[in-house]
Amino acid sequence: MAQIHRELSPLKEPYCINCHEELVLDLAERRGEENIVCPKCKTSFTLGEANEFMKNVSPILEGQCPSCWEDLTFDIEDRTNKGKIKCPVCKNFFYMREVHTFSSQANTITEEQDNSESDEKAFVLVVEKKLKGKNSKMANDYIKEAMQIYQESFSSEVERALNRYLETEFDTNSKGLKGVGRMLTDVPRLAGYLIAQDASELIYKLKPNAILLGKMGFLSGILIRDNKKLSNFNKPSEEIYEKFVPNIFITPEEIHNNSTFKGFLSFLAIDTIEEMIQVIEDTQKDIDRTILLRIFYHYYIAGFALSSTLYNYEMATSFPLR
Repeated sequence: MAQIHRELSPLKEPYCINCHEELVLDLAERRGEENIVCPKCKTSFTLGEANEFMKNVSPILEGQCPSCWEDLTFDIEDRTNKGKIKCPVCKNFFYMREVHTFSSQANTITEEQDNSESDEKAFVLVVEKKLKGKNSKMANDYIKEAMQIYQESFSSEVERALNRYLETEFDTNSKGLKGVGRMLTDVPRLAGYLIAQDASELIYKLKPNAILLGKMGFLSGILIRDNKKLSNFNKPSEEIYEKFVPNIFITPEEIHNNSTFKGFLSFLAIDTIEEMIQVIEDTQKDIDRTILLRIFYHYYIAGFALSSTLYNYEMATSFPLR
């Protein structure tokens, strides 16, 4: 029996739950007084069943492929697909939730908070997983203490400053190799380098790990200073950005060659960098591994430079060792 709805349902043009034909409901169907009957496949279903089906239909009609950024239009089969969709241009597969739309690019405050919380949980889980391989209680406690300081200090302003720098690295609208903070191109900007290698579609796959490396570098800056509390983390993000970016590419050799620094790099970041290299190598494109290692390593250095700047705000080029 049809379910009775006293109020007129706002649902006017649902899709058939069987053949996905687009329908137009009359008033009796919208009140639930009569079952909906698809004129194409003759399936009969209730207004409640139509509402449940429509909850699972993605609202995205148009958007960009997250791999090649081609503008795409999505039909009802795409929008009801719980699995991956194949891009007709680059042939890569993606989920509907990964599609870039105007609203997703607008970066509303709510989206920023959701993404930030998701990234933060991922980072904490990665560190916790690494700690499970540490047999030393002293080492575990030391890193846990550093994580607590990290969570207190990695404010929204600090995160915006780091993300602002990283976004310049991911920007495929520019072909330039010389990114911000550089005098030379021996460590080229990631997007510019991949565009030159005809591999710009890889940016989307590399971006999460690049952000992770920045946070790992920030944590290493705390660890190398024996977990000293940070200050200056509530300065405006624009000011933090202007202070820390020049430090990325002038980090002294004694930092890079320091055994303690190398130990934290190995513990925190090497496997993430190798994952990123593997993403590139899986494409079987002839891309210089050495250059990629330099680029990815400097995302770790960017995080380290950021925490160093917050420790030594008035002497932003100072990198004291423990």
